[in-house]
Amino acid sequence: MKKSILKSTALVLCAGLVCCLLLTAAIFDAKTTQQTETQLRSLATALGSAYDAQAWQFSRQIGGLRVTVIAKDGTVLGDSAADYKTMENHAGREELKAAEGAGVGISVRPSETLGTRLMYAAVRTQGGDYIRVA
Repeated sequence: MKKSILKSTALVLCAGLVCCLLLTAAIFDAKTTQQTETQLRSLATALGSAYDAQAWQFSRQIGGLRVTVIAKDGTVLGDSAADYKTMENHAGREELKAAEGAGVGISVRPSETLGTRLMYAAVRTQGGDYIRVA
């Protein structure tokens, strides 16, 4: 009987801990997303219609994050981590589709260029192009 009560208590405590961890992760994710969106809106205003050299320069200014400048039609105009001239059209990327409608789009997926899982955050500029940070 004592063991049964102890097991039940331990299960309830573990379930409560898991719920707290999930809630904390959700709050952290929401806060991080909101901060990223705010920074991307500022970035879009600051960069306007930047290209490759400006992508490199901005990447250095923000601590080495990957910056990609993408035209309205999905053509890559500049990238701080790869040769943009060899990159395929990005029109179908999740973050760009979301940014087209909402102004900001975020996705987490493997990078085809770098071969590692990245979080992409894209913002649509006033001119209709996109600035994406990974």
